Amino acid sequence: MKAISFLITIATLSFFLSDATATGGWRPIKNVNDEHVLEIAEFAVKTYSWQIGRSLELITVRRGIVQVVAGGKSYELVLTASPPHLDLAPVQYKAVVYENVFHVKKLVYFRPSYFTSSEATTKN
Repeated sequence: MKAISFLITIATLSFFLSDATATGGWRPIKNVNDEHVLEIAEFAVKTYSWQIGRSLELITVRRGIVQVVAGGKSYELVLTASPPHLDLAPVQYKAVVYENVFHVKKLVYFRPSYFTSSEATTKN
């Protein structure tokens, strides 16, 4: 019985320690055209559209960074979107989406992005 308790304790401890070592700082997303990154961006645009009651359509993901956090990942994306079927110039937005280990997503932040060229660098 003590052996089982010991094994459970070791397994639990190793799970938490391995998760803690995987967390860290922001890293650039090398391929912003990756299918999963585009899925995150689409989720952000659709969720924001629903929140504001106006339709937006994703045009492109310009750049992004990702951070492994406890229980999932945070994605910070700079993207362009515009209303479909209207002849308006696309607007650049900054979106932050949290995705947990079960792939459940939450829109944390979505606002127009007014970067100057010197501010548009990725975080370290």
